[in-house]
Amino acid sequence: MDPLRLIRDHTIAGIIAESTHDDERIHLKDVDVELRRTTETNYRSKAGNKLLKVEAIWYFIKYHVANPDAAHTAYMKAAIAAGFSTLSMLDRKDLIAYLTGERATSDRIDITVPVIVDEEGVSTVDAKRAREEDEAEGVPRERVLRDRNSVLRAPKDMTSVLDFFAAPEEEKERLEEEKQQAADLAKGIKNQRYRDVKEQVFWREHVGSDFDMMNLDTNASFLSGPKPPVDDGTDMLMTDARAMEKQPTAPSGPSTASRGGPAAAAKAPRKTSGKPGGVPIIIVPAGFNQKVVLNMFNAKEFLQDGKFTQWDVVQKAGAKKSSSVYISRTYKRDGAKVKYEVTEKAPHKRSEDWARVAAVFVLGAKWQFKDWPFRGVEDGDLVETFTKIRGFHARFDGDPEVDVVKTWNVKPITISRTKRHGDRAAFEFFWDELDRHLALRSSALKY
Repeated sequence: MDPLRLIRDHTIAGIIAESTHDDERIHLKDVDVELRRTTETNYRSKAGNKLLKVEAIWYFIKYHVANPDAAHTAYMKAAIAAGFSTLSMLDRKDLIAYLTGERATSDRIDITVPVIVDEEGVSTVDAKRAREEDEAEGVPRERVLRDRNSVLRAPKDMTSVLDFFAAPEEEKERLEEEKQQAADLAKGIKNQRYRDVKEQVFWREHVGSDFDMMNLDTNASFLSGPKPPVDDGTDMLMTDARAMEKQPTAPSGPSTASRGGPAAAAKAPRKTSGKPGGVPIIIVPAGFNQKVVLNMFNAKEFLQDGKFTQWDVVQKAGAKKSSSVYISRTYKRDGAKVKYEVTEKAPHKRSEDWARVAAVFVLGAKWQFKDWPFRGVEDGDLVETFTKIRGFHARFDGDPEVDVVKTWNVKPITISRTKRHGDRAAFEFFWDELDRHLALRSSALKY
């Protein structure tokens, strides 16, 4: 028997004022069931989402019927003085409308909560007969809200389930990639972040065992700009060595470079356009909770066009997420397009791509920087990290600031969940701050 419904029926019938109570039970008039005061109903409060107890609802509506114009504070004082638990003012309007019959139902009633009446709360009168009569009376007004077919037809977001089953396979692929990179380093082969093992196997099968000696860059079709220079000078030494082997013996005199010899062609520096450091990298979080402002679903539109859409809206619209994308920046570039790479995966710890990482959006957790190559990260010291890389912390205007972020050298960016007029200012602040950081470090990146 539903205690909430009993209280509602008595209120509508105008006899709620005739009900009484003792220290443990509520006695409703003309009802064979006595309600235990501490029994929980299926009405969820807006304050804390907890289930309201019988005594709180009963005393509230009884007091309201007797004092309809009384303020909520007066009810609170009376309830405390009488020894009853109280309910929040947030629930006041909805409860009155439902219990007095103004509304047929309430959104705060949780139909999934079973209605349980303690056996000790049943009076010695024939409770079984009363229950059968009550249920028979309510059958014509009942309707099935959910059944198996309606649940199966309801739209569902299975992303979390798919991610759960895909996680072991992704972890396995990551471990295999790390093993291959370690083996390549041991053999003296340059480690590229976008190296694809299957592509290497393909080239070795079609070119032969001389593939490694040919020093081919299998990523050339993927990278848009000239290949970044190698810090240790290995490529230059190998190029000079091959040139010396091909150079014919010549008497002293005018240099072969003036005659256009092959050695001169080999030693001639390659011409590159723009700055030689490569495409800058911006790292965004890989998280998918409600406090994440930017991830791979919405980062491109914001960083490229200054337009912000919450990532879950983009996801529900059917957009596909990739782990890395390129954006074309035109802001303060006089119409020219400058390419940036946006990714959710940090480079491998020994990768040369760390020289291209220009900015990172932080979540506020130190584990985000695990396996980063900078001094102190293993101990949680991120001073060097944010000295070399410009850090940003994007948060929604209604979310509190993360305490640990306040101790980091990162720039806060605040985005509104509902108001879009401030998005452009946040967009311009990001690029201006990143330009200032790269200029102070005399960066060679193409920014």
